[in-house]
Amino acid sequence: MYQGKIAMDTQEKATILIVEDNPLTVYTLIEYLKKIGIHISVARNGEEALRQVKILQPNLILLDIMLPGIDGFETCQRLKNSFDTKEIPVIFMTAFSDTTNKVKAFEAGGTDYLTKPFDLKEIVARIETRLTIQKLQKRLHTRSLSTVRHEETEKAIILVAEDNEMTLHLICGYLEKLGFQTIKAMTGEDALIRLKEQTLPDLILLDVMMPGIDGFETCRQIKANPLTREIPVIFMTALTDISHKIKAFEVGGADYITKPHHYAEVIARVNTHLTLRTLQKLLRKKSE
Repeated sequence: MYQGKIAMDTQEKATILIVEDNPLTVYTLIEYLKKIGIHISVARNGEEALRQVKILQPNLILLDIMLPGIDGFETCQRLKNSFDTKEIPVIFMTAFSDTTNKVKAFEAGGTDYLTKPFDLKEIVARIETRLTIQKLQKRLHTRSLSTVRHEETEKAIILVAEDNEMTLHLICGYLEKLGFQTIKAMTGEDALIRLKEQTLPDLILLDVMMPGIDGFETCRQIKANPLTREIPVIFMTALTDISHKIKAFEVGGADYITKPHHYAEVIARVNTHLTLRTLQKLLRKKSE
């Protein structure tokens, strides 16, 4: 069993509100998250969630979309419209895997999106990332992430490894329009060479199915190198089964995006991991 290490202060136990009307899903999440040191509260619908949030002020919310009464999208929008709850990260959980619902989730204010059936490793990875960001914000006395994100967009370098030339061109073009610098690679070997020869990137977007060594082996080699192991790797692939997601996290991946993806999802994940990386750098500077 995966023993996730939730990165909160040792004396502080994180609280997560699960908003889900399926009893089996609720039970599974509660049993697993309790084992890794998470305090859990449950709401069965959106209205109940809004009432509980005012009292609990949880560190994070896991929110189903299909709920009785107001749905997850409306619940999230109301949370984000309130000064007291707008900073609480919301991770959507749903059986919908289509691009339309993913885009709607991010537009409603969601910070992430999990598709059912999900693997518990994936859930813990997403939760750990959000809680680590909160912990670092607290230590740096930074409430808003807007300034941090702006600084990252201005300076960040992203290595994109993708064997489809058109996809590579489109992704890099979109990132560059947003202010990112990009490094292009069409194979795993090419990506490893560029990591040796060029300025180290702040983040890597890595395809799995590539000629030569695949994305998993490429990631293993990146994580085995002391100079590159701290660079977050986000996998992008058409492989959708849970076994491949598990493998992605096991080889050191920070996240996993399933194709076909929408740019809103890609940018949301990129911003999350660049923000985390920036906060970690700021904390190191503060400690020096």
